[in-house]
Amino acid sequence: EGEAAMQLQSLAEACPQEQGEYPVIAENIITWQPLLVGILGNLQAGIAPETIARRFHNTLAALISRMVQKLSAQYDVDTVVLTGGVFQNSLLASATRQRIMASSLSVLCPSDFPANDGGISLGQASIRAARLSGEWGDRVSDAAQ
Repeated sequence: EGEAAMQLQSLAEACPQEQGEYPVIAENIITWQPLLVGILGNLQAGIAPETIARRFHNTLAALISRMVQKLSAQYDVDTVVLTGGVFQNSLLASATRQRIMASSLSVLCPSDFPANDGGISLGQASIRAARLSGEWGDRVSDAAQ
């Protein structure tokens, strides 16, 4: 189930110098059509698959970091957590973390538990423990809703 993503990551890692990105934001709206057009155009132009894979990863890292910056400003937070199955991709996690940290935000990433669904129960248990202890009070209740 993750084989294609792992192959794409492997291709991208073979082209560390590539800095290009595909456009995915137009007039503050995320749109995937230019990404697909860009990839197909690169394939037709004979661009190496490693370069295309790296541009794809760069695009996702840039998009995620832009959204994090926007949301952190909107909700007045200075620390974000990168978790979920997509961040099992170490290249994407590293590139995203670097971009977010460049905007002076703190970034936390799982290291002692899995970033994917395996970590969900830990988060649920942590919220429950915090609620029982009263340490997080209403903030946990508000965040969970």
